[in-house]
Amino acid sequence: MCRQRVLLLHHLVQSLLHVIQFALGYLLMLIAMTFSVWLFISILAGAAVGYFLFNYRQSLHVDIPDDHCH
Repeated sequence: MCRQRVLLLHHLVQSLLHVIQFALGYLLMLIAMTFSVWLFISILAGAAVGYFLFNYRQSLHVDIPDDHCH
């Protein structure tokens, strides 16, 4: 019973985060559709900085195979 409750809470949190991400995506799309170059550049710069800062650990786990097939 306790495990089901934890799974339900986890699912609710994941659903809420999905809705927030979805809403932010549409908000950014509406900002881009104002055709303001500076706002569009700021969206791109924010996406680039966010990717650089928050995907750093993920990019460290790249597997490079040792065997080379020639």
